[in-house]
Amino acid sequence: MNTPGNRGTLLPFHLPSQAKKSDPASEDNPVNLDKSDQQKPTTPVLSSQVPTTLRKKTGRPQERGEISESTANERGRFPVRPDQGKKLNRESEVWQKYHRFLEADQAGPGIIAHDHTIDHNIVVIKEIRFHASESQRRHLYKVLNEKPTNIVCLTDLFLNPLSVHAVYEPLEISMHHIQATSRRDITEIDLAIIGKELLQGLHYIHSELGIVYGQLNPKNVLLSYHSCHLKLANVACSILKPQQGDYSTDIAAVGRLLVSIKEPGTSGRNPDSLQLECSDDVGELCRTFIQSTRNLSISNLLKHEFLQKFPGVGRMRMFIFRAMECAARHPVNYTT
Repeated sequence: MNTPGNRGTLLPFHLPSQAKKSDPASEDNPVNLDKSDQQKPTTPVLSSQVPTTLRKKTGRPQERGEISESTANERGRFPVRPDQGKKLNRESEVWQKYHRFLEADQAGPGIIAHDHTIDHNIVVIKEIRFHASESQRRHLYKVLNEKPTNIVCLTDLFLNPLSVHAVYEPLEISMHHIQATSRRDITEIDLAIIGKELLQGLHYIHSELGIVYGQLNPKNVLLSYHSCHLKLANVACSILKPQQGDYSTDIAAVGRLLVSIKEPGTSGRNPDSLQLECSDDVGELCRTFIQSTRNLSISNLLKHEFLQKFPGVGRMRMFIFRAMECAARHPVNYTT
């Protein structure tokens, strides 16, 4: 059928009405069924006949106070951005438990804080920007639970997705301070104490954790007036960040540290030196022990005859007290 003004345009005889109700009688009559089939349009479906499921995507059920079923299903299919508030809460958890009141240097920059108990226990908190793997987490908790004698104790841990807050015990002094205040008074007996304590700390790190310490120097060896034990600092950093060198590098560093304590001039001229050149009060047994750190294992060094001179760590107390008194008169301020 042609209409005026629109030549060649074919219009359907009948447009189905959406509001038309089905007649039960027509459904049972086969003649009516045949007639309805003949009246089906041959033109494409108009926009009013687009399925209603397409209009659901453009709808905005939130404005009508409704939540569509398709929206609920999409939430399960697509990843959801993590709640930033929860991430911040995890990172601030450490400061909910501890109150920071000072920044200081304990084998590197740290935050001095106290807990909220009646005792106000003092701790040193260090943040390490690093993602801890499962094996690294196990090592951290191992040190936390076992508290080895010659490692600066971890008292608490806060593990976040991108950082670790390591909470350490506070220690008053380092070997760097003792070296500066008591170098002339250190004898080979004191070198035996220092050597044995350091080897025992390294033995734990190598055998129990299976990692390289890689940070042995006078500033990273801490002491307390109460226990007098020499302790290796920043073990969490060694666990999280692989260090350069191997076990033999750690062991040789013990010999180099003993040389730097007794003869800082020799160490300054040759940092890798394992040879005492100027000390007349040091016997051949001590010199041999220092040189043996180049090629002997920790187990063999701990059995060395020189370490039989070890009288106990209490002798270190006078050096610690002198260094503390000097530090009180000449404080060093640390600022970030």
